[in-house]
Amino acid sequence: MEDENSSDKREYVESKVDDSPPDPSIPSFDLHFDSPTLETSSTVELDVDFAKLYEWVMDGRENKEEIVASLRGKHNVFLRRTNARTIRPRQQIDNSVVTYFGFMLDDSEEDRFKKDVFCLSSDPFLLALYKDGDDKVLAGEKNTAKDPTHFQYNPPNFDKLKLRGKKLVFLPFCYKGHWSLFAMDVPNNKFYILDSLFTYAINGNINKYAANYVVNILTLADPEYSPTPSGPTIEFLGMPKQPNKYDCGLFVMKWMEMWEPSKEMPRWTNDECGELRKALIWRMLFTPENIERNRILKICEDYKVRGKRKPKEREPLCTPEVAKQEVKVLRERKPAASQMTPYATIGTKTLEKVIARQDRPKL
Repeated sequence: MEDENSSDKREYVESKVDDSPPDPSIPSFDLHFDSPTLETSSTVELDVDFAKLYEWVMDGRENKEEIVASLRGKHNVFLRRTNARTIRPRQQIDNSVVTYFGFMLDDSEEDRFKKDVFCLSSDPFLLALYKDGDDKVLAGEKNTAKDPTHFQYNPPNFDKLKLRGKKLVFLPFCYKGHWSLFAMDVPNNKFYILDSLFTYAINGNINKYAANYVVNILTLADPEYSPTPSGPTIEFLGMPKQPNKYDCGLFVMKWMEMWEPSKEMPRWTNDECGELRKALIWRMLFTPENIERNRILKICEDYKVRGKRKPKEREPLCTPEVAKQEVKVLRERKPAASQMTPYATIGTKTLEKVIARQDRPKL
């Protein structure tokens, strides 16, 4: 939790939240498919059974270490089945999934990401936080060096040329098991914090650290970028809240895809979040940059969907017909002599004890 006595003078801005159902016109993981057939790199067209492919990816009885997605030209940016299975409903999305999705957006042909938006990976940021001592950063004892050389490292897959000239820079971050999103509005020099659970607000000292981190990265990547001496203005936005405790990663990925400073974000229900997760699988596996796409499609041709194991049927101890007949016989049976006594409600064994006690001689 953030220290109430901190000198952090942040401006809290409540953004407009749409209470109406999600607008169908809002793009939701565009699959880039016009037909149920997918043209591969070869001349062969394969029919795509999406339900069958989803079952194959999520099948826990298959090899969990099998690579199901790998981005072309990226070093160690891939998804194993054990990572992809975290996209199932009611699961906390794995860091590898968020990282893969960010690199996929950076390499997409959409105008939004080619011209204006860039997604940073959370791993180098966590590494910098670890090197500086996360306990010191949380306590406010360290707020990163102002010298850009403090972050002169060469993280894998970081493309400085793509970052140059971008207007919006995203940095996903997982803190205490909860995903949030940092967003740097470069032209307006504002640093936004997007959190789907406002009660789990990120520590204010980490906010400052992250803002300085992004500024230093921009300084290293873009020679034309000139930071202000006071740094960017930090603003905490009132975003739509997630409907549960496990869809924070999904919200962060959707915001990376859709959010802009002046754009309202829809609210998603539990059922809609489940559908968004399935659409997320399709997009990440069928991106043209996934070098495993053709292989998994051929595997799925021979895959047989295995249903849940049914428990063995046991023979009932007594059928309803037999039970009804037994009840009828008991009702028609004449009561025994012992059942006609006042002790009949006690039971046969208890009745015998009472009779034996009455026959005892009195002392």
